[in-house]
Order: sequence, then structure tokens, then C-alpha cells
Amino acid sequence: FQAEDGIRDVERSRGLGDVYKRQGKNKLTCTEIAKSLHEQGLLREKSVAYTAELVWLWLTKGRHPLGKHIKHRWKIVRGDFEYIVGRMLGDGSGPIDETKKSKTLRLPSIDKDSINYASKILRKMNLHNKIYYCTTTGLYVASFHNILIYWLLMKLRNSPEFAEGFGSFLCLSEDLAWRFVQGISDSEGSCSLNRNQFGDPAVNIKISNTKQHILELCKKCLEASGIISHLSKNGNIGITSKFHVVLAAKKKIFLLERKKKKLEDLIELVYNERP
Repeated sequence: FQAEDGIRDVERSRGLGDVYKRQGKNKLTCTEIAKSLHEQGLLREKSVAYTAELVWLWLTKGRHPLGKHIKHRWKIVRGDFEYIVGRMLGDGSGPIDETKKSKTLRLPSIDKDSINYASKILRKMNLHNKIYYCTTTGLYVASFHNILIYWLLMKLRNSPEFAEGFGSFLCLSEDLAWRFVQGISDSEGSCSLNRNQFGDPAVNIKISNTKQHILELCKKCLEASGIISHLSKNGNIGITSKFHVVLAAKKKIFLLERKKKKLEDLIELVYNERP
């Protein structure tokens, strides 16, 4: 997303003051988000009002509030940022109550290698993160703080309209769309051996999510990468045709090693070819 011409757009808009007012109980205002950004050391050279206007642009028009003004403390790395968003949409968690001061985000996995990879990407974006093992769940967890990623995840999960706009942004470039697919596949994806309509063995790839509009976003990104999938009513997307399953494997839909190896082994077993 870009913030160019953002202020002019705001000046042309009507009723901006109403956006800054608290909308209902336990809702953060744009000004409060702007103050939190300043507390994190971002955009401190700008006024709170200016930053609040940029946040409002992201909220209403899908433009990245940092845009041209990104500072060295946090870098938006092309592709890697989209991968992290996909991973977090699948497995990530954070506070549901927006009024809580702490905006700790957590990414769990049973695979330490997978968490190490996510941690490495976060470090590339200059986001300090901590890895620990949770004895209660038996999962490795990477935890970090960033109000912008927190806010983006909240909007994507709760607003189908925002998710549709974000999908349009991703699909501007095939590599961005595909990195998002890899992220959500590593968290919510799986592959299995099934039977097709003729009773013959077939390999299927499935991506699950409880939010229908997130599945539609994922389907849109798959299509931008040349892969046809089918949206089912039971909360998943299926890639079923041999051509598209093999293509997905060749493009490395799974970066998680155990999932990647399972898919390659199933394709070799059923279709007698190694992607």
C-alpha cells in the first residue's frame, strides 16, 4: 500500500472528525493508534494528527500508513511481509480486546524449524521476536510486538471488504500473492491421498480456515499464481486436479519441510513423477 497523496485525499473527504471519535465501546481511535506508533519510535517527526490521518487512509482506503515514510526500525520486506501475514492468519494469535495496552502477537508451531524460519523473516523486518517452548501446548512459539501487523490482522479477520481490497493488492504481483499462499499453507494447509470420481487414487491439497472471506482471499491469490482451486462449504479450499497439484508442488506451496516432503512423496507414489 502507498500513502502518496494521502493527505490531499483526507482533505477532500467529508466527516473526517467523526472517524477519530470512539465508535462504540472498547474501540481504538485513529489518534490512539497514531500515539502508539509514536511510542514505538515510528514517524516521530510527524505530528500525531498527521499520523492519524495516514492510519485513517489505511482504515478506509487500504493504503499503507507508513508508505514512503518507513524508518529503519521496521522494514516492510517485499514477499516476506506477505508470508508472515499468511502465517499469522492461519496460526497466529493476539489480544482480542483492542483496549489492552499489550499487542503481543504469537505464532505457534509443532515444528521448531518452521518457527526459526518465521523468526528469521521477522528479524529481516527489524522486528525483535522471542522464541520459547510452551510446555502446556507442546508447541514452539515466536512472539513479537507490532501494532500495525496486529491491526492489519484484526481488519483482515473481521472485514470481508478489507480482505477483498488486500487481495487486490496482493494480486498486483504474482510473487506477492504466492508468498501469502505459502504462509497460509504452512499454517493451515495439508495434503492427502484420496479417490477421484472414477475411483482412481488422487493427491489433494487442502487449505482450511474458519473465515469464508479468508478462503476467498486465498483462492484469489492461487488463481493469480495460475492454480485452480475449489471452495467448499465445510471451511476449506481444495486443489484436486493432477496438473494443478503438481504445479503447486513445483512452486513450493509448502515451505515447511514435513509438508513439502509428504506432498512430493504422494505425487511420486500416485503419479510416478517427482516435482
